[in-house]
Amino acid sequence: DVGTTTVKCALFSVSEAHRDTTVDIGSCIAMERATVAAHRVDQETDPRLWSNAVKAVITRLPRTAENITACVVTGNGPTLIPCDAKGLPVGLALPWLDSRADREAKEIARRTGITVDASFPLPKALWLTRKQPEVYKNSKWLLSCSEWIVFRLTGCAHTAIGAKGFDRFYWSEDALAALALDQDRFPPF
Repeated sequence: DVGTTTVKCALFSVSEAHRDTTVDIGSCIAMERATVAAHRVDQETDPRLWSNAVKAVITRLPRTAENITACVVTGNGPTLIPCDAKGLPVGLALPWLDSRADREAKEIARRTGITVDASFPLPKALWLTRKQPEVYKNSKWLLSCSEWIVFRLTGCAHTAIGAKGFDRFYWSEDALAALALDQDRFPPF
């Protein structure tokens, strides 16, 4: 789990004989919060701090871990990380705490009928086009925190919807077209 300030990692095993689930906590590493701008609504973080912390907790897992069959990644959000085709950040992450895109959220509601909070990805993407156009232009993908970690681990970009009904907080082809946002920067669901 990639939290805003801490990355937590656990390793689980299942006993075939008893079907009992046992938990072996791999490790927990705290990291300093890397706030670039700590104003009322401005919050930016270097996403490499999160990937470095993930690497650190993975290396602290017990060496007896073999035959791992699944990996689940969760993370803080909604967060927007602009990255290139290799997953390298081309700008700072705009975490869930950042609400500078309030004007964009209101515009999205007016133009598309989609009501979203300024902390969600669509308003942040629109904000990037206006306030940091070079970052937007240089990005291949606009990913959430957990999506970015998965992309760094697998090379596969995708959009993960947190729970049933959350899709309304994301985007649609119609909304992206109405806002003149490049659909290719938004990975498939």
